[in-house]
Amino acid sequence: MAAREQVEKCARLLSRKSTDDEKFAGLLLLPRVVDAQDAESWSLVFDAMDMRFIERLLRTGLKQSEDNMLLNIAVSI
Repeated sequence: MAAREQVEKCARLLSRKSTDDEKFAGLLLLPRVVDAQDAESWSLVFDAMDMRFIERLLRTGLKQSEDNMLLNIAVSI
């Protein structure tokens, strides 16, 4: 699969139409799929992203004192 197709698939996983599990998988794929210097791809991903999901990850991560994995993922975005 071409890199552009992978970015588009990741963007679809992060959209509001996806389940939370799909969004979470999309977040985990981002570093492997999108080059840090590729502004066009990052713009595509952020335009598609459901920011309410990111906000929920942040809030959930703040409530968990022992395991901050969700918070770390949300903050890295």
